[in-house]
Parts: sequence; structure tokens; C-alpha cells
Amino acid sequence: VTAPAVAPAAPEAAAPTVVLNTTEKLRWGSRGGNVADLQSGLNQNGANIAVDGKFGPRTHAAVKDFQRSNGLLVDGVVGPQTRGALNGGVSMPSSGTSAPAKKSSSASTSSIVERARSVVGTGYTWGGSSPSAGFDCSGLVTYAYQGSGLNLNGRTSSQITNGGRTISQSQAQPGDIVSWPGHIGIYAGNGQVIDASGSKYRVTERGIWGNPTFVTYR
Repeated sequence: VTAPAVAPAAPEAAAPTVVLNTTEKLRWGSRGGNVADLQSGLNQNGANIAVDGKFGPRTHAAVKDFQRSNGLLVDGVVGPQTRGALNGGVSMPSSGTSAPAKKSSSASTSSIVERARSVVGTGYTWGGSSPSAGFDCSGLVTYAYQGSGLNLNGRTSSQITNGGRTISQSQAQPGDIVSWPGHIGIYAGNGQVIDASGSKYRVTERGIWGNPTFVTYR
């Protein structure tokens, strides 16, 4: 009686092919063999992109389409959940999702600060959201959150502020958002904020001033 029960399970386990045999998080700008494997896997799922090992706009759009059609967080970043779905894994029960979500949230908040800090000194440009083009305040926050697994609601400072959850300064953690009327930045901890300052004409890390609002997407 055991043999027939095992037989149906075998095809189910064998059916999914491992597309991505890596734990590397892939995002816009990634390159190499893992990106090529990702592109092949996306093409197997209905995309039509070049397999060139370069994670650019077409791959980014294809990842988001895949995430959308599989009920995943649509952020264009290939992390554990997207990788699992591409590899045919169905190991996303609600009981098992909350623990990893918390882990990725704390890991992602430090990566947000690191990403924002990496562009300190970059020039201020209205509407800018990249190291090459420069940053405005919301562009810097959007850039810092890319690849963190946390999705911002909107692009302007007011949209981002209103899209998150307001918290007190004592609850704020590095990676949360500090908001003033018409201006936002990344909370770096210890009373510091990283922001694209129009008055200083660059991205800067400095002490928090006034009485801002603190917002989290955790």
C-alpha cells in the first residue's frame, strides 16, 4: 500500500526544474550566469527576453510580471520567494511566511541605510533617482528601498509618507522614513537622517531637525 502512495509524489517532486541554484539576491544591475539562468527561467514562464546575463529594464519588467502573476510582492527583485516560485516550489504557506518576512525585514532595513549611505555626496537633482543622474529627496528614498523587499507606495514625498504607517521616533529603526512637509529622508539611527538636500545640493547624512513624522513600511 505504501508503493502506490509514494508513486504519485515522485512526479510532483521531479516536475519542477531548478532554474536558480543560488542564494544570491538578483536585482537591476546584477550580471553573470545566475542572471542568465533567471532570464531562461522567465522565458520558460512566458517572457520573451534576451539571455545575456545582464539584469536591465526588460528583465526587471519580466520579473515584475512573473511576481504579479504568482501573487508575490511585486518589487522586481529576485529574493527567496520569487526564486522559490521560479524553481517550482510551493512552500509558501501562511504559517511559514511570517517568520521569514520578519527576518528579511530586519535585514532589509540595514541594507536600506547602506544603500542610501553609499551615495552620500551625490549631487541634488530635482526628479533624480540614480547615482548617475543625481537625487531629489523622494528619489533617494526610492533608490534606497530598491532591492530591500519592502515596497513603497508612490514616488513623491507625500505619497510615500501617506503610504506607510506612522510611528513614534522611539519606535523608529534604521531604514524607516523621516518626513517633513515636502521632504523625506532615510532614518540612519542615533538621531541621524540621510537625505537629498536641496539646500546643501547633495545627498548628506546629518542630525534630524525640527519635529518630523516617522513612517515605516516594515
